[in-house]
Amino acid sequence: MSSSPENEAADLLQGILDLQSVLVGAGNASDFLSGLTKLAAASISEASGDEIECAITVKVRRRPLTAAGSSPRAVQIDRFEQAIGDGPCIAALREMSPVIIDDGSTDLRWPALTKKFAEIGVHSSLGIPMEISEDASAALNFFASKPGAFTPDVFNKAVGFAAAARNILHLSVRIDSAHHRQRTWNQQCKAGPPSTWPAVSSWRKTDARRQKRWKSSPRSPATATANYGTSPPN
Repeated sequence: MSSSPENEAADLLQGILDLQSVLVGAGNASDFLSGLTKLAAASISEASGDEIECAITVKVRRRPLTAAGSSPRAVQIDRFEQAIGDGPCIAALREMSPVIIDDGSTDLRWPALTKKFAEIGVHSSLGIPMEISEDASAALNFFASKPGAFTPDVFNKAVGFAAAARNILHLSVRIDSAHHRQRTWNQQCKAGPPSTWPAVSSWRKTDARRQKRWKSSPRSPATATANYGTSPPN
């Protein structure tokens, strides 16, 4: 049964609010990504009516790595794909478009991966990319124990969740960048003045000495005024 546009909008709004709660409550990036995958797994499991596991892969400088998962099993499943070197997650990051294995027993694109998936009870998978910055991207990777789990409605739900997660990740990166700049500034203040300050200080001391010599010079207006009428006549 398809969801109405009103229900989809309400679900997306609730998803964003839930993600914001995860971001605010996270102590660090690892906690945030772990909370994100747990929330994604719960959300897509509810939509599919079956248990769906989720992991997140982060790609920085062309190297994808499993960052977190909704469970230790989800992390392990995702790492199988990283070890093999290709699959829906890596393809999604490469193409920046969702990639799905609808039925591992009939999908011929990654035989080594689908064979391993079958051995551990994974029969369908979905990878959804998220662009974070020019140098970094990530993908939400969903794993289901039955084929055909990612119906159009479930697929749309997962894509919508990933879009909301992408916005929250952007916010997280901006917050982290601001904190980094503040920490750098604090460290510089504790370490002492910036490297340009000694030069400024030296210039000020040199200028002060020059002013002092000028004031004591006979040519100085102040000295001439002070000595006016006290010099012996020629």
